[in-house]
Amino acid sequence: MRNHAGISGSLKKKMIIENEKDDCVQSIAFGLTRTALWRDKIFERYGDQRNVWASKALRKLAGDTPALSEESWAQLQPHYDWGSERWREAISQTARQVGFNHKSKSFPFFVKNLVGVLLSQPTTASVAA
Repeated sequence: MRNHAGISGSLKKKMIIENEKDDCVQSIAFGLTRTALWRDKIFERYGDQRNVWASKALRKLAGDTPALSEESWAQLQPHYDWGSERWREAISQTARQVGFNHKSKSFPFFVKNLVGVLLSQPTTASVAA
């Protein structure tokens, strides 16, 4: 009996981690799509063609989010908190760079930049100190 409890406990933990990863993927896709819509509005207002390219690139990246690798998830997991303003702002900041600071449409490149932004932001604990 004891072994079964351990197995179901580890299976439950694995399922929670998978759900958390799926939530993370959805959160990134939402942020990328939202930024693409924002780029569309900026183009309509100012006619800057870079926004058209950026919007298309952001939509491509949003479509690529389900391919989040285990390696990338391991880098994001310590920072991921679906309700965190810090998390949402990091996605937004990283997404706004697409098409302007770089021209990459690579999702692994986006994740690398997202991790860099997260590492450069103060955490709640360091802000409170």
